[in-house]
Amino acid sequence: MPYRCDIVTHDAHLLLLATAVIAAAMRLFQRLRRKRADRLPSVLTPLGFERHCAGVLARQGWRATLTAGTADQGVDVLARKGRVSVVIECKLYSRPVGNAAVQEVIAGQAFMGATYAAVVSNQTYTRAARGLAARTAVLLLSAEDLTRANRLFP
Repeated sequence: MPYRCDIVTHDAHLLLLATAVIAAAMRLFQRLRRKRADRLPSVLTPLGFERHCAGVLARQGWRATLTAGTADQGVDVLARKGRVSVVIECKLYSRPVGNAAVQEVIAGQAFMGATYAAVVSNQTYTRAARGLAARTAVLLLSAEDLTRANRLFP
């Protein structure tokens, strides 16, 4: 017959193991829930797309606000974290995004004095947009790229 201390030790090990498994499952569940929230909904309006982009940034610790529609100077979302600020033009399109979006966000960056400027879209970008963005340090992103905002905008 085992000694009482062996049973207690065995029970303590099982308890530690169960606690570790539960903690790991909770972390996995939270990660999956965050990823699900960051996915682009299948039915979306342009304003809904702007809200989605702001929400993805907010879940990463950014203070993300939607700008007023008429006086936004080509900026849909203004995000701040510490001393870094980012202006974002959101484009929910059914075709590739042209360089007008890049021009708008360049103007918005200058107007708001932001550290970074980016265009976020559900589509690809035209050659002209890619060329202008490369020469002006504007980032051309997909909605999924925003989940890496802390690395994109250090």
